[in-house]
Amino acid sequence: MLTKILSLILISFSSLAGYGPMFPGGIDIDHDPRWKDPYIVNRVKVSTCKLDVDGKTFELNKTNFTQEELFSLISQTEKGREVISKLTPLLEREKVVVKNLTYAERRQRGLKPQTAALFDFTEEPAAIYVDMSDEIGLVSHFFVHEASHALDPLIPIEYEQDLLEYEIYKKIYNSLGLDTDPMKELSEEELKTISSAYDHKQRISQKHAYRAERYAFDEQGVHTHEVLESDSCYGSYIQEHHDRNGLKLYSETPDDHIFNSYGIDPHNLE
Repeated sequence: MLTKILSLILISFSSLAGYGPMFPGGIDIDHDPRWKDPYIVNRVKVSTCKLDVDGKTFELNKTNFTQEELFSLISQTEKGREVISKLTPLLEREKVVVKNLTYAERRQRGLKPQTAALFDFTEEPAAIYVDMSDEIGLVSHFFVHEASHALDPLIPIEYEQDLLEYEIYKKIYNSLGLDTDPMKELSEEELKTISSAYDHKQRISQKHAYRAERYAFDEQGVHTHEVLESDSCYGSYIQEHHDRNGLKLYSETPDDHIFNSYGIDPHNLE
């Protein structure tokens, strides 16, 4: 089955002995895996951080928050206001919806426990999933990332290109009889043909995946930088999560983090 999902972090389209078009998109693995695993109870709480802005009080440790509260917190930065203002018309026209990434949803999609958020543009309407049971002070960053995917006009175009390359590969794969006998012994020429088709498909899809993730992480990074530069406890809140829970949250996400998170071979970007 070809699972159509634009994921921050680590989903691939799989069929044909595990080979299919990959487009990671938005699943975020910035959490230590312990954070999401209900079978491991050593989650460590961090100090309470409260922000008083424009007559509103935000407790960053708050869980089970509302969409309105999330948007209000995000809008405390210039980048956050920009993202929310661009996203709001899409929400009003029901081109995009925001959904709760529940444990059941994560299990149904086969996501890893550390998955914090995702954007699925193949749903109708397209959906941004965030874990409303997580801490709002963390989710704000992940939401900016996923919203950046939702606002990225190139994603649907690149996805169609990935599907086209996948279909080309699939025809070659089937023509060699690998659909019925994946362990079939191939001639040197046949092996060269299928390897070349696979490598080409991977180069295209990984270039698209890197571009989309680089853009979303850069947008998220601007928001995170503004948060960390603010004169509040937000910076120490993030740092404590980093020190105690292994949180990886960058204002400038290095390429290596994207390569490792999404299984992207940097040689495919050359």
